[in-house]
Amino acid sequence: RRHTRYGTVTGVQTCALPIYIGAKVKNFNPDVVLVNGFPDHLVGIIRAFRPLGLIRNDNTMGSFDLLDASTLLSKEEIEGISVSTPLFMLNPTPEFTNWTKKFKEKFNREPYYTDAFAYDMVNIINDAAKRLQSPSSSSSKEWIDKIMATDFKGLTGNLKFDKDGDLIIPLELSKYTNGQLTPSK
Repeated sequence: RRHTRYGTVTGVQTCALPIYIGAKVKNFNPDVVLVNGFPDHLVGIIRAFRPLGLIRNDNTMGSFDLLDASTLLSKEEIEGISVSTPLFMLNPTPEFTNWTKKFKEKFNREPYYTDAFAYDMVNIINDAAKRLQSPSSSSSKEWIDKIMATDFKGLTGNLKFDKDGDLIIPLELSKYTNGQLTPSK
């Protein structure tokens, strides 16, 4: 619904709107384009912006949701777009590879990065419950304290929270090359 002089578009919600916004952004001739939104929004933005010449190799970066949107786009549409990527997606461990195989067998689809994080979140809660004296009668504060004290290796990497309560996620800038994520150089 908004655009800025720097070419950022957030929350585009209709089919025609990305084309309209793309035409307006093109007037600014941005050097860098940042795309943000839910996967369906990003698909519309990318499909509208690329034919207008706004998305060129190495000038566009997307949010995490681009990782999901990429499954809806062709390799030509996604080519050269950069994204901050959880490290486990670029350098999968044997545990992650095995989990992915089991996931595909059970759900008949590739897992999204969010599926891996959800798996780890359930394990964080389970781990906290094991460390509580009496999980069913523990206070919210006791639960939060145990969760914040998490420190073990999970599917997505080392699971630990920072002082602000955010899960520490190792990220690497990557870009789509021939439809595949590749670490940026």
